[in-house]
Amino acid sequence: MESSGFFAAALAFSPPGNRLAAATDSGELKVWDLFSGELSHSFRTAEEELGVAYPAVAFSPPDGRYLAATSRIWLDEYGEYWGAVRLWDLTSETEEPRTLTGTNHWSMTGVSFSPDGGVLTASRQEGMGGGGSVKVWEMISREILLDIPSPDRITSVDYSSDGRTLAGSSYGIVILWDASSGMEMNIFQVSGGPVWGVAFSPDGHLLAARGDFSVNLVNPENGDTLFTLDGSSEISSMAFSPDGLMLVAADGAAIRIWNTATGDDLIWLETPQTVAAVALSPDGRVLASLSADGVIDLWGVR
Repeated sequence: MESSGFFAAALAFSPPGNRLAAATDSGELKVWDLFSGELSHSFRTAEEELGVAYPAVAFSPPDGRYLAATSRIWLDEYGEYWGAVRLWDLTSETEEPRTLTGTNHWSMTGVSFSPDGGVLTASRQEGMGGGGSVKVWEMISREILLDIPSPDRITSVDYSSDGRTLAGSSYGIVILWDASSGMEMNIFQVSGGPVWGVAFSPDGHLLAARGDFSVNLVNPENGDTLFTLDGSSEISSMAFSPDGLMLVAADGAAIRIWNTATGDDLIWLETPQTVAAVALSPDGRVLASLSADGVIDLWGVR
C-alpha cells in the first residue's frame, strides 16, 4: 500500500476492520479493502498545491458507511478558501462528497464520530494565534447541533466510549464537554506546551494527551497525570489498543508501544523512515503505520 509524498498524515480503520483510510497534508485520501489488498477509493480533500494543514480522517460507526476528513475548499461566492469537513458515502455509486463548511481563515484540525454514529464532530483553529471551536453536526439532517467556542485553538477531538463526554485538546490543556449540551465540564492542565491530540481509552478510564515529544496518560475524573510516556523524537500519532492495555505511537523513525497500566515500554521498533501515523484494527490484531515515504506497513500484534 502506498501514498504520495507528504509531511503530515492520518490513518483510520473502519469499525468492522475491513477498510483502511489514509489522509495526507497534500490533500490525498485513499481507502483500501483489507480483504483483497486493493485500493477501493481515491479522493481529494484539497487541491494539491493548497493541501490540508491538519489531515484527519474517521469512519462512522457501526458499519463504516461514511468517511469524514478535514478539508480545504474554494467557495466562489466568497472568493476564499474555507476550512471544511468532507463526508463520503462509501456505499454510493457517486464519489461526490457532502461538504460541511466552517468559516474563512479557519483550519479544521480533527474529526470524530459519536460511538453510535449519530453525530459528527470537528475541531477548528483560526490561524496560529487565534481562537478555536468545536462544531457538531447531526448525521441525518447534516444540521449543526452545537458550535462550542474556545479562546484557544482546538487541535483534536474524541468521544468517550459511552458517547456522553467530548474531549478536546488545546495549548497545554484538555477540555471536557458534555456531549449533548456542549457545557464545559472540566479543564485539565496536562502540559507546558501544545497538546496536538487527545484520545479516550476504550473503557473511558484514561485520557491520552499527545504533546510534541511525549504522551501524558490522564485520569479523566480528576485530571491527574498517571504516567508521562517520553518519546525519543516528535510524536506525530497515537492509538489505544481495543482493550486499553497498550498505547501505540509514531515516534520519529520508530513505533513505540507502552503498557498503559504501568507506563513501561513494551516494544520499541525502529523503522527506515519517519512514521507519520499509526492505527490499530478494531480487534487489535493489526497495526498500520504510514511512513514519510508514503508506504503503509501492516504489522501483526500478539
